[in-house]
Amino acid sequence: MLKHSKLVQIKAKLSSYYEKSNMQGQTVIYISWSTGQSRAEVKSFCSKDFDRTWIKVQRFFERNNLSMVKYLKFDVVIYSKKIPYQKFDEMLKETPRNNYFRYGIAFDEELRISLLEEEINGNMIFQPDREHKIGKNKPNLSFNHVNLSKYLFRKYKKPIILPDPLKAITIFRTRGIMVNEGSELYELQYRGPGINVRQHLKKNIVSDLERVIKDGRKYLSDQILDSGKFIYGYFPQFNKTLINYNTVRHFSTLYAWLEAVEDLETYEEDLPKIKSGLDWGIQNLTTDIEGHLLFKDIIDRRIDAFEYKLGSNAMVLLAFSKYQEITGDLQYEEILINTVKMIKEYFIQDGDTIHVLNEKLEVKEAFRTVYYDGEVLFGLARAYKQIPDDTTLSLAESILKKLVEKKYYKYHDHWISYAVNELLDVYKRQR
Repeated sequence: MLKHSKLVQIKAKLSSYYEKSNMQGQTVIYISWSTGQSRAEVKSFCSKDFDRTWIKVQRFFERNNLSMVKYLKFDVVIYSKKIPYQKFDEMLKETPRNNYFRYGIAFDEELRISLLEEEINGNMIFQPDREHKIGKNKPNLSFNHVNLSKYLFRKYKKPIILPDPLKAITIFRTRGIMVNEGSELYELQYRGPGINVRQHLKKNIVSDLERVIKDGRKYLSDQILDSGKFIYGYFPQFNKTLINYNTVRHFSTLYAWLEAVEDLETYEEDLPKIKSGLDWGIQNLTTDIEGHLLFKDIIDRRIDAFEYKLGSNAMVLLAFSKYQEITGDLQYEEILINTVKMIKEYFIQDGDTIHVLNEKLEVKEAFRTVYYDGEVLFGLARAYKQIPDDTTLSLAESILKKLVEKKYYKYHDHWISYAVNELLDVYKRQR
């Protein structure tokens, strides 16, 4: 429950943001709230001065008993600019990726009919053109007028008739505060790449990390099906389930979950679910090649198209090694031995790693991403602790040598850091 004293703090913070803004003579405050079971609702309040606007906010807050909701966010506009529609359209066209437009928009100068950045991206108000290919070209964004009309009606509880054609758009930015269910206040960043993201104070880092691990572990537990397959993800705009699947993500998720299980000691509750995930992966994400299993990634289920990724097989090593480490169960030891063998045979050529093979085990892409090399190095180092044979260790060492020669340290890749730390631990134990 949000106490009155916290509301006083929020008012003081928003007031200080407002005083430093270019919005003197016009105040716009947004309040967003959610029970945690549905998407947040958003309401804005406008007037010529801050105190008068805050009175409207507080009355609405008290009348709707918002002190009891799970999540709250308060935003005050700190910058706004009316621009010709043509210039706005150019801004959309220059946006590098879908859902990367970083302003709120209003259809009037007073911001009475307006949308926060989160409302825009959360309701697919802008859409890419048909030629857009993710990672290949710009989305060439434009209004999705159907989604815009539907959302404006839902938000304002009445039809909103916009000028046709639009002659101008007001863009704006806010600065805000997030309140979680424990009534903790988080100031939101208002500049740089983390704009509108909660700021975490160093003094809270331990408690914040503990909560992230607990919440993440709970989320993964909720997303795995009885079969052992995960719900891969959702389109956030309309809560539709993604139909894609990805072997790297399947096994990296299981690995991360196992690390959380070890930290939180939720063995009894989680290990049966994780085991079902490991078994599902073996049954559905492998190809039998002369009696040996190689883990594959499905490209198109309709035509049974797939490829083999070094990263996927690296994550297999991590997931099964961690499971064996914390359970002592050796039933998957052959999977570890087999995967090391297949990596050495098919993904290493003249000492260099091969990142992706096609269905015929031919080189499809010698290089796809820097992460695969660090992942396989880490996977081999972890596997060596469970199957301590010279083949696994020498393979890891040869890969590390190549990465040093190629100056991979310039990529600042966290996977390589994990791997080197793991190998140093191996050498320490061998002394």
